[in-house]
Amino acid sequence: MIVPGVVSMVMSMLFMAFNPSEDAEIPYVRMLKAPKGTHIVKINSASDFNIEPFVADNLITAKEVFNKNNNIRLLINGGFFDPNNEKTISYVVMNGKVVLDPTQNEALMTNDDLKPHIDKILNRGEFRVLECGGKKKYDIAYHNDSVESTCSILHSIQAGPILDDRLDLEKEYFVVQKESVVVRDSISALKKVARSAVGIKNNDVYLFVVTDENPMTIEELSTLMKEKGMEKALAFDGGSSTSFENGDLSITSVGDNLGRKVKSFLVVNRYK
Repeated sequence: MIVPGVVSMVMSMLFMAFNPSEDAEIPYVRMLKAPKGTHIVKINSASDFNIEPFVADNLITAKEVFNKNNNIRLLINGGFFDPNNEKTISYVVMNGKVVLDPTQNEALMTNDDLKPHIDKILNRGEFRVLECGGKKKYDIAYHNDSVESTCSILHSIQAGPILDDRLDLEKEYFVVQKESVVVRDSISALKKVARSAVGIKNNDVYLFVVTDENPMTIEELSTLMKEKGMEKALAFDGGSSTSFENGDLSITSVGDNLGRKVKSFLVVNRYK
């Protein structure tokens, strides 16, 4: 049994000597039996944490965001963006207001190849923080899905694809096949790359980071999250955008050398 007087010492020794259980109430938890090269974080819904998006004016690294914001305890990369014009391809809502809107990205909306599929792109999956009768509830849904009558969307961050039993790469226009031949794989969904994702189990939030040490396809990531008991799950932008920071652990991905600086994050703050 750990007495209160040595709690801080145990926390500081976490990565050196302490192998916590899945339910340990600490900011960063590397779960037991996690595959090599994979990190899993649990944020207990009853704990003193606030989960919300963070949006940058210009592309930025996870470490830069962490170092500039003392209240942030950890963060993971979030939605899709265009590295050429730095505009979003994913919706982000903060405090009930849309702060990133892909319909304002001219390069996306005027792309002749994408126009026939734009409804699928705009309706991709998103992670939601809901306000339900004074209580917070977490959900993963398609962007156009309605919420319960007693709830409203406080925050949301879109990416995709949804990784639970609803996984459908063609529905969210990530993969296109013609005559059983793949002609589009926009996020290297069928290839093994670094990945980041969010899952929900018993209204607790779990963050998954798959590093270059153990890259996965989207299907493999989906399988991992199901094995860990996730009731709902969503992939964030992966590959070279994969990034995580908590002050003790910094994760980036070599990928295609285009990433590390991204547009949006999901952050975990102490309540102010």
